[in-house]
Amino acid sequence: MFPRSPALALLACGLALGASACTGAAGPVSPPAKTDNAASPKTGGPVPAPPGQGAGGSTAQAGGAPGAATPPVEQGRVLLTENGQDKWLDAREAVQAGYTLVDLGDDWTPYIFAEQHDEAGRPLPNRYRRVFVGLANDQLDGDGTPLAPGEKNYLELYGIFPSLSVLRARFLTDETRTCLDPEGQPALEAVETISYVSPEEMRKDEHRLARVRKDLEQARIKAHKKTVADLIAADPSFEPKQKLLDKRAAEKLAMAEVEKRLYCENLLSKKKHQTGVYDDAMRLAVRHFQQKNMIYEANYLRRKTMDALARATMDNDQDAVVRALRERVTDAAGIIEDGTTDGRNGPPQVPNGAGGREPMHNLVDEYAQIAVKQLGLDTAQGTLAFFKRHPAEELRHLRAAVKLPARPAYYGPTMDLSIVVDRGDV
Repeated sequence: MFPRSPALALLACGLALGASACTGAAGPVSPPAKTDNAASPKTGGPVPAPPGQGAGGSTAQAGGAPGAATPPVEQGRVLLTENGQDKWLDAREAVQAGYTLVDLGDDWTPYIFAEQHDEAGRPLPNRYRRVFVGLANDQLDGDGTPLAPGEKNYLELYGIFPSLSVLRARFLTDETRTCLDPEGQPALEAVETISYVSPEEMRKDEHRLARVRKDLEQARIKAHKKTVADLIAADPSFEPKQKLLDKRAAEKLAMAEVEKRLYCENLLSKKKHQTGVYDDAMRLAVRHFQQKNMIYEANYLRRKTMDALARATMDNDQDAVVRALRERVTDAAGIIEDGTTDGRNGPPQVPNGAGGREPMHNLVDEYAQIAVKQLGLDTAQGTLAFFKRHPAEELRHLRAAVKLPARPAYYGPTMDLSIVVDRGDV
C-alpha cells in the first residue's frame, strides 16, 4: 500500500526501497556519517567490507547521490546485545567485525531525508528533515508547528514511524495499564464487526428492532410455543429475525467495551461522546486507534480494528516497535525485497550465484526478525526491559550492531531496478 499523493509516494520510495531504488546506490545509505566505506584511519583508503558481510554498514557507499561526499566515519560506541546482555563496541570495530549498524536514534530519517554533505563535508540543507523528525517524535505537526501538550502524531500509515523514544513512553505508560478488561474481553471477541448506525438513524433503528421483537413474540403466542427457540425449531423461517436481535445485542455489549478501551487510551473524550452512539467523537477516536496501530481499514469497527481492540495495549505496542525497527533495519541493510512482488506462483525467481535460480526471499522481514531477536525486542516483556535499561536521553542517539546474513548474489555496485506503484482505486 503506497500513499496516494506524489510527495508521500516519494517518501514511500525512501522508506520502502532505500537508496538502491531511489538513488542508484548499491548499499547501505543512512545516515551518511556512518559508513563502512569511509577512509581507513591507518591507510586513508576504503575500509573493505568484512567477509560474509553482504548487508554492509549503515551508510552511503561509493556510487551514492552525486555531489554528496561522504564524511569520515562517525566516532562513538554502538550497542551490542548478546544473550540478553548489553555491551558497547567502537563503531568502526563493529563494522570491521561484520556487524551492520542500525540507527535507533530519534533523529533517524529514511535516506530521502537523511543529512547529506557537500564536497567540503558541510551539511546540505534539507528543509523537510526537521519536520519529519518533529513528526516522528510527537513534537511538530505537518506544518512544522509545535504540537499542543499531550497531542500525538499517529502517522505510520503515511510512512512516518514513531521514534523509539515515543514508543518507549508508550511502553512505560502501558506497563501499569492493559486497557483491556478481562471480564469484557469476551464481548469484544464475540463479534467480528459492529454495525454502523448513524446518530440520526439511532431512534429509527431502535424502533425497527422493537418491531422485530414484537413480531417474534406475537408469532410465539400464536403458535402456542413456550419460547422463541421452540418457535424457531418448529418454523425455521423466524431464525433470521432472532439472529439479527442476537447480533445487535452482542454488538451493544462490544460497543460498551470499545468505549472503555478508547477512554483508557485517552483517544475518546467523555465530554464529546454520547454513550452507545457512533458519533463524530467516536469516529475520530477509532481513526486515531487505527493509525496508532497501523490498521488500514475504514473508520468503522471492522474485523482488524476489533481484533486490535481485543488485545492488551502492550501487545499492540510491541507490534509498533517491530514495525519501526523493520524500517531502520531495511535502511541500514540496503535491501528492498519485502514480499510485495509475490504472485500466484509465489515469489519470482532470481539468480542464486551458482548459475541457477531460486525464489526471492522476503529479506525485509527476515532481516528485521533477526535484528529484533538479537536486540531482545522480540517480546513485549523483552522490549519493556530494553526500554528500562536505556533511558530516553540515551535513545536520542543510540546505534545498535546486529549480525545479518550476506545479501543475495545478485546484489552488486550497479543494479538495474524499476518500480511499479499501485495507486489503488482513484
